[in-house]
Amino acid sequence: MKLSAKLDPNNVYDYPEDALIAACGLIPAFYAEVMHDIIPHETSAEGIMGLLMDVYGFRTDVRMQGKIEENGTYVYPEDPDLEPYMQIKGMGHTVFIYPSGIVGVVAGDEQSIARMD
Repeated sequence: MKLSAKLDPNNVYDYPEDALIAACGLIPAFYAEVMHDIIPHETSAEGIMGLLMDVYGFRTDVRMQGKIEENGTYVYPEDPDLEPYMQIKGMGHTVFIYPSGIVGVVAGDEQSIARMD
């Protein structure tokens, strides 16, 4: 599977790389564990989020109500916008890791956003 990862994709953070990596916690490792199950088994945003939740170990069906803009910014009307610490692009999907353990999966027109803290 072709994969690319980028720290601070919107160039908004003034932190060293190692601090951004640390801020992502174990979430990139969760993705590494499930990435081979995504294609051809799971291609929907919710299906990919489910795989991540299974590895996380505290699966919940609670999803955040905001939306992910085209550039990866997480927007929720009552809260300040969140910029991703990391963007991981796979075949047909993108995973964004935000502050506070928020994770967003975008696959086509679908989005699934949850908290993994």
